[in-house]
Amino acid sequence: MAKAKFVVRKGRTGKFRFNLVGPNDKIIATSQTYESRAPALRGIESVRKYAAPAEPVDRAGTRVVGGAARTGVPRRRALPASDVGVVPSDEAVRGQVVRPDVVG
Repeated sequence: MAKAKFVVRKGRTGKFRFNLVGPNDKIIATSQTYESRAPALRGIESVRKYAAPAEPVDRAGTRVVGGAARTGVPRRRALPASDVGVVPSDEAVRGQVVRPDVVG
């Protein structure tokens, strides 16, 4: 069976980035851009080090498939959009964004 691989490329801008390519040759993830090859390679090592033990977190409020069920831990609830200053995109485009007052 084929393995996943990291592919480092130099873009048209002269900056580097890497892709994590799956066994089916489809891109799974793309990195940020790096000024040179050495930081891109360090980025790969960082992903290798921290990705495996990372906990899946779903900020959309739905269950993460394959995520471990935790009992006895209070569930985090997302604030409604009105409480965090998020506006529908059509209002933002028209420049009618209302900023919430900061209290505290």
